Amino acid sequence: MSTDQNKKEWKGIKLTPIKEEEDGTNNFNEFKQKLKLKLDAAGYWKYVDGLKYNPPVIPELKLSQQIQGLDGTGATVTVTIPGNEATVADAKKEAGAWLAADKKAHAIIVKAIPVKKLYVIWDCKSAHDTWVASRMNMSQLMHLPLLPSNNKSSGTSVVLKMILFTGAKSWSSSIRNPAMLIPS
Repeated sequence: MSTDQNKKEWKGIKLTPIKEEEDGTNNFNEFKQKLKLKLDAAGYWKYVDGLKYNPPVIPELKLSQQIQGLDGTGATVTVTIPGNEATVADAKKEAGAWLAADKKAHAIIVKAIPVKKLYVIWDCKSAHDTWVASRMNMSQLMHLPLLPSNNKSSGTSVVLKMILFTGAKSWSSSIRNPAMLIPS
């Protein structure tokens, strides 16, 4: 397959965008099912998750060093401590195709994330990280609708969502001023 055909193929994959309703619910279950099917059919699901998900391991770079010192006779001696530059270069070369496909899968998923939710995936460097972050964020908030803003208990729903979103164990550990969260 030529580079242009490959580019058209992955850029042509359109996922169902995640949509949030006014009541706070969203279509994440629909998004999740269609994402898995479309990316699997296109051969990209293995870069996101599943049984075939197997990212390459690239070791941390340790540079070679030369250290000078004196031997027992007082003569200057240079000792070389070998690094792993060649190993890292080989690992990156072998991982090149996998990393390129991962970048494409990452881009496909990001296109379906609502602009107001991009903060959830801001620091994600791979398709897998983006999938995990969006899945954790969107699925936790999926079934917790906000009550109408004219209801005095609506703040409770907002606070509950904030606790789930932040992973806090209690209301006081995640929210310093709960009054700020209560809709007016």
